[in-house]
Amino acid sequence: MREPGNAVISKGLLVHILVSAASGGCERACDHLCSYGSEVDHHIVVLGDEGVMSQVWANSGATVEHLHMLGRSRFALAKALRGRLSMLNPDAVIAWHGMAELPVILHSIPRGCRHVGVHGGNPASNLSSLTDLRYLFTEGLVFPRRCNPVYLCCSQYVADTFKRSYYLNRFQTKVVANGVYDVPDSLKHIPRIIPTNGSKVVIGMLARLDLIKDHATVIRAFAEIKREFPCAVLELAGDGDQAQNLRALTEALGLVDSVHFLGTVRQVTEVIRKWDVCVYATTHNEGFGIALAEGLMAGLPTVVTDVGPIREVCGNVEGATVIYVKPGSSKQLAEAVTRLIPDLKSRQALSLMARQHAMRHLSGRTFAKRYIQLLFPAIIFADA
Repeated sequence: MREPGNAVISKGLLVHILVSAASGGCERACDHLCSYGSEVDHHIVVLGDEGVMSQVWANSGATVEHLHMLGRSRFALAKALRGRLSMLNPDAVIAWHGMAELPVILHSIPRGCRHVGVHGGNPASNLSSLTDLRYLFTEGLVFPRRCNPVYLCCSQYVADTFKRSYYLNRFQTKVVANGVYDVPDSLKHIPRIIPTNGSKVVIGMLARLDLIKDHATVIRAFAEIKREFPCAVLELAGDGDQAQNLRALTEALGLVDSVHFLGTVRQVTEVIRKWDVCVYATTHNEGFGIALAEGLMAGLPTVVTDVGPIREVCGNVEGATVIYVKPGSSKQLAEAVTRLIPDLKSRQALSLMARQHAMRHLSGRTFAKRYIQLLFPAIIFADA
């Protein structure tokens, strides 16, 4: 998606380092940068094996390779990665979090690479003191850092948590909000009149099924919503290690026939645009919420839990772009959704404001431009 004449110097090479090719927030953010950052060439090095994002990155124009080194010793990993980076001779490197291997990654980057970033997608609040000290020890005595990276935190909330970490507070930080794919008007959500005569209502949540999110509260809230709207359906788009537990909860609440686990969704907008109401329940371990931002970009009327960085994503004004409810409260979540379903005017207003907010603050192009400006300061943009 290169804009002719946008950059006035020749392309440089940006190497992306990722632990895996799973479909998570960091992996999707990497693809946003590849898709919208056409001022540079992108080469992706995955420490592990092929995954669902491997072809996605390639389709966005990146060169993708896999080292197949996870499970090997960290010394072997460092040697393999250092060898590849030396051969590639990049102008800049971005490590997409990969916290478990970060000391090894930073040790492997050649000393001559002046511009190095680390994407900070998760807060340090779930980092135990013991683990924190282990990272500090590993970097200090085993894999000394060979570069001077900047941690590019996706929210101020994430950056603030770094101050409480022995290891992470040693990094310079900058805040760059994540961006998402643009959604054309032809694919945006259009709120509809929902008849009160038993018409099907579709409620949905897009997010990985992990402990960072709070799908359990959504499922419990849905049990209450079903009392008011018996034909309601809940769609959970995403996969993760909590899938079995959430299915068990659904069964215990007698919701098996009306809660649909969609798994990993390839065509996200095609699925979520059909939802009448989007919900997003999460925890203080949330770093940003790319899936939430994708819903806003599609113009979905959304109810969210007011926790962590969510107001950075959605805006501070209550009811302007989303409806906020108390974290962990299935009662408040159910009440908000139940009020919203029959209220077409409110859903239309939320849809319009959510889309305008996302296009202004959460576009993939804005995100990519900011990253490139930080990692390639010599590039001059025509619209700067």
